[in-house]
Amino acid sequence: MLCSRQSLGMLFLAFALATAASAGEKRVALVIGNAAYRHVSPLPIPANDAHAMTAVLQGLGIKVEALVDADRAAMLSALQRFALATMEAELAVVHYSGHGIEIDGGNYLLPVSADLSGPDDADAQAWTSSISIPPRCVPRA
Repeated sequence: MLCSRQSLGMLFLAFALATAASAGEKRVALVIGNAAYRHVSPLPIPANDAHAMTAVLQGLGIKVEALVDADRAAMLSALQRFALATMEAELAVVHYSGHGIEIDGGNYLLPVSADLSGPDDADAQAWTSSISIPPRCVPRA
């Protein structure tokens, strides 16, 4: 059931992206699949998710930066490159598969190197998933 749900989800994504974007648009994606965690339980599926999502997005003509089993430095570096790429993009997609946590209302994506002993470690070792949307990307009423 999981495989068919995942396939259906990717098919829907492919259809939605293909119909929403014209051929001349700059389209970018950041795909992260973290599975081989060093200090918490490893996950069996995120690397496969990242590879599958990368193939789907590239098949739609989207420029993809894909990371598998990224530490915090690699994630932050990729996110900075992605933020710059989105400034000229008509479409930007982020796909993350891996461990995530919530602490006091804040959401964090965990790099494979995260070694959290307490709630204060999240700011230093994880990446907050609160993303600011540039004003030009917000639909006008």
